[in-house]
Amino acid sequence: YDYLYYVDWEKWKETVLEDAAAVQNLYDRLSGVEISAHERRDNLACTIYADGTAVYVNYGEEDALWDEVSVPAGGWRVQ
Repeated sequence: YDYLYYVDWEKWKETVLEDAAAVQNLYDRLSGVEISAHERRDNLACTIYADGTAVYVNYGEEDALWDEVSVPAGGWRVQ
């Protein structure tokens, strides 16, 4: 986890604020919405919510596809 440690806050600040805003937006959208399904395929996971929103998470170190949804390495995608 050395890549997570960095002493110069100014170099991380923008990334942290962007990521926090994205997660807050997702939380606001899905707070209280029931999970209707969850599936895992290798390094990918997909959670489907009752409103039809799908959240894909890639735990791998390479970009990957879930059907036709591209999920960046170490990232996530909302559909």
